[in-house]
Amino acid sequence: MVTCATHSTSYVLSTNVSFCRRRDKFLGKHPELRPRFARILTLLARNPFTPTLELHRLQYTSGLYAASLTYSYRVLVRLEGRTSIFVSIGTHEALYRQ
Repeated sequence: MVTCATHSTSYVLSTNVSFCRRRDKFLGKHPELRPRFARILTLLARNPFTPTLELHRLQYTSGLYAASLTYSYRVLVRLEGRTSIFVSIGTHEALYRQ
């Protein structure tokens, strides 16, 4: 598990090798979304419940939330206490079928 945190953040961002591979592949295909992804990281680190992030809980799941990159693309995170664990990244349709 890879953990990313700075002193100015109040939440810890965590991921694993599997997510990192998916993220790198996704952002390689969609380099124009890199700034939006970076903004999501910043907002999650500050406060995952800020309205700007538009984080919403997925139905029928325990602790799994989605943040919108664009209308079509999402980032899935699991919130556990003050830790945001990245789960997946991809299209709205593909992620909501998981």
